[in-house]
Amino acid sequence: MWSNARHGMGTAIIYADSSARLDLQLPWALRIAAARGDELQILIRGEAKQAEGPTAVDLTADGIGREIAAELDEHLGAWRVPEPPAEEAEPKEEAEQPEEALPPSVSAFLLPMAGGIGELVLHLREVKPVLLVATRQTVEGEDAESSSRRRHLLRRVSCEIVLIRTGNQATTSNTVMVPCARGPHCAAALRLADAMTPDDECFFALVVEPAIGTDAQYVGRRILDRILSHALDERATRVTPLVRVHDSVHVGIREAADAGEVGLILMGTSKLGAIGQRLRGTIGQRLLKSDDSLTIAFVRAAIPIRGRVQRQVEAWLQTSVPQLERDARIGLFERVQSNSAWDFDFLALMALSTVIASAGLIENSAAVIIGAMLVAPLMTPLLGMGLAMVQGNPRLLRLASRTVLLGFLTTLGIGFLSGFAVPRFQLPTPEMVARDWPLLIDLVIAFAAGLAGAYTSSRPSLIAALPGVAIAAALVPPIATAGLALSLGDFDLAGGAILLFLVNAVAIVLATTFALWAVGIRDVTEGSRTTRRVAAGFIALLSGISLYLIVFRPRYISPDEVTVEVRERLAEQLDDDLRLVDASLLHEADGRVLRIRVGGTRRPDPATVDALRGTAREALDDAALPVRIVSLWEWEATD
Repeated sequence: MWSNARHGMGTAIIYADSSARLDLQLPWALRIAAARGDELQILIRGEAKQAEGPTAVDLTADGIGREIAAELDEHLGAWRVPEPPAEEAEPKEEAEQPEEALPPSVSAFLLPMAGGIGELVLHLREVKPVLLVATRQTVEGEDAESSSRRRHLLRRVSCEIVLIRTGNQATTSNTVMVPCARGPHCAAALRLADAMTPDDECFFALVVEPAIGTDAQYVGRRILDRILSHALDERATRVTPLVRVHDSVHVGIREAADAGEVGLILMGTSKLGAIGQRLRGTIGQRLLKSDDSLTIAFVRAAIPIRGRVQRQVEAWLQTSVPQLERDARIGLFERVQSNSAWDFDFLALMALSTVIASAGLIENSAAVIIGAMLVAPLMTPLLGMGLAMVQGNPRLLRLASRTVLLGFLTTLGIGFLSGFAVPRFQLPTPEMVARDWPLLIDLVIAFAAGLAGAYTSSRPSLIAALPGVAIAAALVPPIATAGLALSLGDFDLAGGAILLFLVNAVAIVLATTFALWAVGIRDVTEGSRTTRRVAAGFIALLSGISLYLIVFRPRYISPDEVTVEVRERLAEQLDDDLRLVDASLLHEADGRVLRIRVGGTRRPDPATVDALRGTAREALDDAALPVRIVSLWEWEATD
């Protein structure tokens, strides 16, 4: 019954179906709506022959109007019709009266059946309600059309939603029970139960704890107390806590409902798939079958602004980007998961591609390096990591991450051994030096390659474009460069090449995640904390690298600033067993640095180092110029 202690917050809308009994659909819907709004709108899905647009229902007329009014009288007690607009209202004599909360105003409309959910969504956008209560009599034989309407409604509406399923008999109890779990939707269900329960009554809050031992009851009670305190603060004291120890959630809820003579089970849930599962399967349908008078309601909390933006982006993508059909998604999952595993085939291709890449780097042959990119299979497990994050699949994430790590170590080791296997390889080649540090453009290229790779992998008709994606990704050459540089003792070059690979890998994984999400792959479960944390870590890492490359510009080589004349003067300072490899000006965070790399079978002695620094500063006319001498050891081949 309505109480003047209730404080309304806006408009609450009830959406019911005229093809089912209103005396079963409206009782709980009215109580729930009146707990949230001081203005109630009852929308009845009408007959197919009805004209377009909502049609007002006269609550005093015979037919459906009188039927609705009877339910209002029984379950609200006091209610009123909406006041006419101010300019049309009849003047009233002013009289001082004590302030008193008015009963809720109620209006009813028939919606055309032909308009479907679209008509309802348009009405909701115009009214902007604080709560939508959608009620349906049964779940038996729910067809695909009904399920599709429900999904469409939940995706397009941002206010708090309560989805009610009633049995086939009128409820005989007004007691509410909330099965509890962590999360905002359970908290919304608890707050709703608190609002609709009179102050002199109480409602039940339930936790079903698995039978983990003698302490299960105490563990469940501690969890429940924490949930209640977070959701209700000081009002948690008016809740009757229940803890049931059972391995079956359905059975635990059923036992608690029977013991407490519960009329409404109010459950918080967030995912559309979860709602469908509960309505058709393990919880909802079993509970309704066991008691025809029991009513179950699922609560989804209002979507915050961030969530609304996400929904709008999803809606735009669904209309702009072709979405994957079910068979295409299954095929993609199977290909990526099977090819992301570390097995002999993957190892063989990684080893062969590394040998080819190392040969191309040593011979300074771009064509050979491109061939290595085509053979390398490292792109697939990176796609697997992106797929795992968009799916919320920790198992696939671990599988793909392990494959990427082992592939990296394999390539690094083979590259290192390749440097020793070629006796004449004593100096870094220009192809190696070109991979000595990532630039911002490398990050952009890798992100674009990841988008292209994920999109082409999801479209069998575009598989022919994958070789070009592999070339653009350029994953194996930087790792092979690092291995070759380590064999020369050039740790600067090795570190820069490894960082280049890291930039490419992170950008590809994030681009893959976005591309697969854009083509319709969604996390239909709550997801795992692991995948969410990894995704957040990748985003933070990519953002940090981007900021570092944009702001600090850690290394930018300007070879034109060191002329041939300067290099010749530096070479004159070296003994016969030493030679000048190169001299380059580096623009680092602290300013310019001249890097002089010297090759030979020994390290330059201190006198030679001082001579090189003095000559460089004199030639470049900068007495304070920092000069970094890098010694590259060379091994002589003996017959």
